[in-house]
Amino acid sequence: MGQPVVHFEITGQDPGRLRGFFGELFGWTYEMTPVAAAVSDPDTAAAESAAKAWLASFQTAIKGHEVLGLPYGDPDVAALAAHDKSLYRSARTQGEATFKQLGIADTPVVAPLSGYLDRASLRMIGTRTLTVVGDQMISGHAPAIARMGGNLLHTTSADAAAGGPLPGDPLSPIALRQRIVTEAALRLSDGRRPLAVSLPYRWVPPAWNAAGFLTPFDQPWLSLQSLSSQVATPRSVDPDRLRYPESEVDARIQPYVLDAVHALITAGLTLNSVLSAHPGVSDEVLNEALTSTAYTARTGAGEAALRSESYIEGQLNGIRIEPPTAVTLSSDTGRFAVTVSNALPQPVTVRLAPITDSGLDVRVPKDLSIPADGSASVLLTAAAHNNGVHFVTLQLTDSTGAQLGTGRRIPIRTAQVSRIIWGFVGAGLALLAAAIAVRLVRRIQASRRETST
Repeated sequence: MGQPVVHFEITGQDPGRLRGFFGELFGWTYEMTPVAAAVSDPDTAAAESAAKAWLASFQTAIKGHEVLGLPYGDPDVAALAAHDKSLYRSARTQGEATFKQLGIADTPVVAPLSGYLDRASLRMIGTRTLTVVGDQMISGHAPAIARMGGNLLHTTSADAAAGGPLPGDPLSPIALRQRIVTEAALRLSDGRRPLAVSLPYRWVPPAWNAAGFLTPFDQPWLSLQSLSSQVATPRSVDPDRLRYPESEVDARIQPYVLDAVHALITAGLTLNSVLSAHPGVSDEVLNEALTSTAYTARTGAGEAALRSESYIEGQLNGIRIEPPTAVTLSSDTGRFAVTVSNALPQPVTVRLAPITDSGLDVRVPKDLSIPADGSASVLLTAAAHNNGVHFVTLQLTDSTGAQLGTGRRIPIRTAQVSRIIWGFVGAGLALLAAAIAVRLVRRIQASRRETST
């Protein structure tokens, strides 16, 4: 009989403890979830340095081996399939972009931590993405590779991942590796091949030689291969055999958390739009937002997304409009000035959006560039269609029309007496002209009388 293939997936591990471990994992396949770059400031400089060192060692370890690429943040796929498919597409796109940026060739994969996916998830994932699930998801005997509808499902052994027997530690290195070898031997004896194992979440190997863990797998009847190279005939499985327990439904990330994620993404887009000198901020915010959709965030209530969104809104509120308390026009048209201030340490580009009643028009410049920690005075032109008091609300927006803060309402008065005043002025000028004419006539007449005498 042929050799069974043993596949391991390693997720959620401590990078520092795995650094040396990865260096000796020849022939293993493991997953990596991209992580957003650390912020470069004094408080995080050490963490950033450690992350770069781990990434360098990881890139060295994976040379020549297959990497399975999760969607960015390892999102709760079932929750997104039920409530927001667009977030799954964003996570997949961001994951692929991150791997490309790091120069890592990856095979797109979905591998839920719980091992469960429902039918909606499979439809959303599609047929081109490698799908890894636990064999407990299929009732009865689960084949190594199952075809369910149009999806190919690679099943991992829940029994092998459970480790060794009690009373000892079932997840000790010796117990776990012996259980894996035993499961492989059983599959070899009954013809069920190959064996794939997803190591338990948060399982971290202690500080021992990785080659020692691999030694039991160096058997003439056993070989370690990549998951996508498994040689097995897919077996059709009736979709009715799919098991998705109610506990999984209850554990999924809730819609209100996804609402908080969307609010953060929207805030990031607005911040990106106004920070003209720093494009790409929205991608960084999106990456952070996606981490709130992760399987590891199931027990939370979206606190991280809410805090980040509140922080960004606070930054955007530092861009303010300072209008006059009231404006009086000497005629139907006139100009008045407002000040736009920017408390951010970066230059911003914003727009003014006037909201007026039907009797008033206000023209504003298209784009306003405000320096960092500075302000600018802007002249606006108002034109009234009738006399009286009109109101205009000036709202700051980004280039897409998204509002920044709260608008400011200004009363604009067009003087009702302006035409009367001009009437009096005109009448006075007419009387003055008439008086001058009368006096000229009288002087001419008087001059003629003097001449005749």
